[in-house]
Amino acid sequence: ATFVGHPLADILNQPMDKSVARRRLGLAEAPTLALLPGSRAKEIHYLAPDFLVTARLLQSRHPHLQLVMAAANSTRWRQLHALLEQADMLQIKLVTGRSQEVMAASEAVLMASGTATLEALLLQRPMLVCYRLSNFSYRQLKRRLQVPYISLPNLLAEQRLVDELLQDEVQPMLMAQRLEALLFDAQVATQVQDKFSGLHQQLARGADQQAAQAVLEVMAENRPRATSTSDADIGS
Repeated sequence: ATFVGHPLADILNQPMDKSVARRRLGLAEAPTLALLPGSRAKEIHYLAPDFLVTARLLQSRHPHLQLVMAAANSTRWRQLHALLEQADMLQIKLVTGRSQEVMAASEAVLMASGTATLEALLLQRPMLVCYRLSNFSYRQLKRRLQVPYISLPNLLAEQRLVDELLQDEVQPMLMAQRLEALLFDAQVATQVQDKFSGLHQQLARGADQQAAQAVLEVMAENRPRATSTSDADIGS
């Protein structure tokens, strides 16, 4: 095995400017929470309602807080829009297919565990990672799980860099409490960003070029060697 880093770390070599991301999304210059409840229908089903209750709690405590939610595609947009229509008095902007801008525009991110957690790390945005399954699926998975964490930042660092809330821990009051520190404590945000920056440097090492070089080296090692055949061998 050859470690080549991650191509996304090469692409996102500089954190996206927060003000630029807000202008692109039509947001004001104000504290912002990004919500990414997942890219699959079941993730939305199990997580989005509690994400919205958490957002309402935070907005009631901090009326100046902006909320922006990213839908992975048009199908997920319709699913989330239906939930938002039932969320009374919740001011939130819903956009499609712009997750990186949504995260870049925020002070902190409330998100489902998945590839987007790596993007949040590379964008240096503090995050709270949540995940919930059906109780049956969770019991089955828990017995097979052989790693101490589920989020990519924690797995890469081999330590708890970001908070993870699983299954019954996904509770709006607890989520709001954890997010307040990420949103409004500048010292916490700076510490998280410093740790994320170090991981970014480990991952940004020209992944595409290194992967190609590794493949070429394996091909060279396994290339059949040329052999010479004498006339005597042919005659025999």
